[in-house]
Amino acid sequence: MKENEKEIFIDEMADLGDEWTIEELKGTSYEKMSLERAIRERKSALGKMDGIIGTITF
Repeated sequence: MKENEKEIFIDEMADLGDEWTIEELKGTSYEKMSLERAIRERKSALGKMDGIIGTITF
């Protein structure tokens, strides 16, 4: 991901309630991906997490 695309990723994720900072993004696999792939992969991961959380009963 190019430097200027990192802010786009952060903004896209913030719209989904998934807060990131530049520092948190550094060193992650998302940073090494294209912007499009990183957004797609993270949205998929969030969907899986939502599915898991939805199955938990208290």
